[in-house]
Amino acid sequence: MARKSRNTEYGPSQGAKMLRGLVEAAKQIRDEEMVKMGVPSLIQVGDEVTARQFNGKTLKGSVAAVLETVSGRKIKVISGSLVVTANEKQVELIGVEQK
Repeated sequence: MARKSRNTEYGPSQGAKMLRGLVEAAKQIRDEEMVKMGVPSLIQVGDEVTARQFNGKTLKGSVAAVLETVSGRKIKVISGSLVVTANEKQVELIGVEQK
């Protein structure tokens, strides 16, 4: 019995499209899992927040980026020339009461 090999040939642009599709699907699955676990995604780029640093100091600024890392969601806060990357638990939206 001869085994038939099926080779699919595609170019770099098709491969890139396939990878983008896989990445988008993975992000969608991750977001759905976060919703199932009850993790809110309230903080968005441009929001005004206060970030509490580990040394007790607070920084009032705006969100420059929301980063998804292996250790959890990180929020990059900018205030003037200062940039702080903090855990999601260290950041509070201004004017929003949190539980």
